[in-house]
Amino acid sequence: MYYSISKDSKYYVTVTDGIMDVSLMELPSKELADEVAFLLQLAWDEGNSWGRNEMRRQLDPEGFGKETAERLQKFKAMNEMDKKNHRDQIMKQYKTKQQQIRKQVSRWNK
Repeated sequence: MYYSISKDSKYYVTVTDGIMDVSLMELPSKELADEVAFLLQLAWDEGNSWGRNEMRRQLDPEGFGKETAERLQKFKAMNEMDKKNHRDQIMKQYKTKQQQIRKQVSRWNK
């Protein structure tokens, strides 16, 4: 974390990591020290945010997480009749696929 301090009528921008405080620079006015500390902290936060978003893009380049969340939201918004119709449609597709697999296996066994 970046912050400004004043000591003996001198103004410093300091960074801390929770264990150590390190003075980065001395500046001529408190306002300038405050502004520099604010901008450094802002840049740090933006870099952190960018890194988090970049990691998400690398782990899920196709965006399946977002697509899955949208589909779940759509399903939650359905009424009971629509949910039943959707479930019936999925079961029909599943049974059709199973029949195709059984036919293929029976052809292989001939």
